[in-house]
Amino acid sequence: MSSQPLDFAKGLPPKLDRTYIVCGRSGLVGGDIVLNLLSRGQSPSSVRILDFSKPSRSDMTQGKVAAVGYMKTDITDMASVKAAFAKPWPSDVARLPLTVFHTVAIIRPGERSLLIWERTSRVNMNGTKNVLAAARAAGADFLVATSSA
Repeated sequence: MSSQPLDFAKGLPPKLDRTYIVCGRSGLVGGDIVLNLLSRGQSPSSVRILDFSKPSRSDMTQGKVAAVGYMKTDITDMASVKAAFAKPWPSDVARLPLTVFHTVAIIRPGERSLLIWERTSRVNMNGTKNVLAAARAAGADFLVATSSA
């Protein structure tokens, strides 16, 4: 693999005139969505990342991705999610339609235990409801969600 790394860039669709909110970029899926958006030519100003912490992956802290907007967001808190979606976009992309990628979830089997179910349901169910409501209020016309179900 290291001598012949996979190159998905050739198969990516072309850049679109849209803005993108990616919820959950600190993980594998959200982070790769951001990297692929940039690989296909999206401007960093057209992508916003919502997560509870900044990423620590080295491929998410250098280059074009370092210019992507980040907002610390608690997915379980509706006010936090609404504020992140309501933040004005830079003028060069402010009038573009919005796509939302929702990849936030607790997916480790041990965290699905009934002993901590309340926390898991706050993130996986209530957090998703918050994102759906904020996306609708922001006028998003596409929402792509991943699931751990």
